[in-house]
Amino acid sequence: MGQLLTFQTFRTKDEALVIAAQLEENNIPVIVEDGGYMLDSNFTGVQYDDPVLLKIDAAHFAQARKILADNINIDLGTVDKDYMLFSMTDDELHNVLAKPDEWGLYNYKLAMLILAQRGRQVGERQLEDMQQTHYGELAKPVAFDKSWIILGYLISVAGIIAALWQFFMTILSLFGLLLGWAVMTAKTTLPDGKRVQKYDEVSRRHGRNMFLLGMLTCIIALLMLLRRILL
Repeated sequence: MGQLLTFQTFRTKDEALVIAAQLEENNIPVIVEDGGYMLDSNFTGVQYDDPVLLKIDAAHFAQARKILADNINIDLGTVDKDYMLFSMTDDELHNVLAKPDEWGLYNYKLAMLILAQRGRQVGERQLEDMQQTHYGELAKPVAFDKSWIILGYLISVAGIIAALWQFFMTILSLFGLLLGWAVMTAKTTLPDGKRVQKYDEVSRRHGRNMFLLGMLTCIIALLMLLRRILL
């Protein structure tokens, strides 16, 4: 089994267990766990609005999404004709098919049925190409917020200054170190299970600088602590 990554999030454990059962019936190992308290998503690259996490092997993401989509049965005749997808153009419905991670599997399945009703069926190859284009956009790293970069530098430098005065040295240096580490290592999970860097090279370089400054301050703090103990 490979690395288990968050496939979906839920507000309650009961909701998660329903989906878990569907996946386990198709021989996909599942773990359901409480998300707990995490670092802010600005740092980690992971955002959970719901507290319950459903995790599966990254290699099973595409298979799991297909299984769940196949389990959704929609009768077009019973769907409210005022539902937003019915007023969408073909291009807008293609956008829904390209981004099931954003629109949800119900809208994904409904969009496919509406296009088929219009005689605009989308083949498997075309569908895969659209989704891969979307994944490529998601995989592009983003720049880390400049205000946090400036704050990280200030705190790291402040840690060195504080070290000279033996004042809040460890707390400041550790914060700068952790912030730098988060920016360097933050990753995001694509809908197909791939993990890519969240921040661009410039942001990661700043993170590395903050990490090194914070580490330097920690070393100074330890040396000063040892000096006080020995003397």
